[in-house]
Amino acid sequence: MANDPAKEKEMKQAYVEYQMVQQQVQQLQKQIETVQEQLQDIANVIAHLEEMKEVKQGSKMLVPVANGVFMKTSLLDNKDLFVNVGGNTTVTKSFSEVNEMLASQQKEMEDVYAQLVVQFQQLHSQSEKLEQDIQQLVK
Repeated sequence: MANDPAKEKEMKQAYVEYQMVQQQVQQLQKQIETVQEQLQDIANVIAHLEEMKEVKQGSKMLVPVANGVFMKTSLLDNKDLFVNVGGNTTVTKSFSEVNEMLASQQKEMEDVYAQLVVQFQQLHSQSEKLEQDIQQLVK
């Protein structure tokens, strides 16, 4: 590259824009990973609830109290679940009501995931174009 101040300025601007787009790509990657984890958590809860419906009343089980800490207990009722609605308040819901609620959450998260993937693809394309532009300016 010759000492062309205009070309040098254009290259610096393109590089700064490239760095900003790369940061956005990385942030979107983290958001996508978070949403994927949340989707997996919802799927796991749905699967566990299906298993719990089949457990007989009076069955002995271990209930998690904290990470890696469990308590022995017996199942008193496998018809209703208690759902935290905020403010230390719970409401009683049936398995089907909770499944509907979880399916709704899952659908919302899938929609968010799809939007994030589209944004990621757009930014990734923009990043590749900027990289090509920079390479052209360097020649």
